[in-house]
Amino acid sequence: MEEYVADCSGGIKPDDSRLAYVKILLYDMQMKVPTGGDAKAWANHFKLDRKKNRVVLAGDEWLQQKVGQAFIPGFWLIDKDGRLAVECPKSAGAELYTKLLPKVGGLLGAKK
Repeated sequence: MEEYVADCSGGIKPDDSRLAYVKILLYDMQMKVPTGGDAKAWANHFKLDRKKNRVVLAGDEWLQQKVGQAFIPGFWLIDKDGRLAVECPKSAGAELYTKLLPKVGGLLGAKK
């Protein structure tokens, strides 16, 4: 994702302090609901705990249900006020590149 941000957002660098990347862990190693400890171990394994703007959260049972599965994998762009700016569930495909990533630069004031 970091490479795509750099390529498609109008010059925003992936480590820009105004960005936060939130990953949601959906299952533990036994395909059960993960705990906070599972999320911490996952972040450590992938070295995400060493970067300031990376967060790994443990999902709940709702995300394992059929409704939640319809959006996975998916990407959501949330603005600084906590409003949903762009939603790209897995069915969106190319919208990640045509809608979400270009909007990152716009929200952060990048030049086109």
